[in-house]
Amino acid sequence: MEPNLFDQSNTPLAGKGNAKNSEQHHTRSSSSMRPLFRRNAPKGTSEVAAQMIASRTPNQRARIYRAILASGAHGLTDDEGEIQLDIFAASYSARRGELVNLGLIRDTENRRLTQRGCPAAVWVAIAQWDGGEA
Repeated sequence: MEPNLFDQSNTPLAGKGNAKNSEQHHTRSSSSMRPLFRRNAPKGTSEVAAQMIASRTPNQRARIYRAILASGAHGLTDDEGEIQLDIFAASYSARRGELVNLGLIRDTENRRLTQRGCPAAVWVAIAQWDGGEA
């Protein structure tokens, strides 16, 4: 009989709280704005992907900041920003996270529903930015 691939009770990490394996991203300082790469990807793939998008990240960060700034007190959820700017979710949330780390935006603690009906944080700008590289 084949094991059920979705049965978590048979996995080595089930209920063990293995902190090393639960951490999925490299840590970084807020001064380092290089894209993250995942530890669970095959060796070398994430690093290459991060290097390939590195040239786009400053522009994406600027576009996201401008959109959040333009939204004023109404703010934007990640879902709204992804749609408005036509940016993939993974890229959008990573750049938005960098803006949080830079102290340029903050979570209003308000929530709006996404297209799928899930509550999402509403982000607003907290500082003016000159539009240069963040």
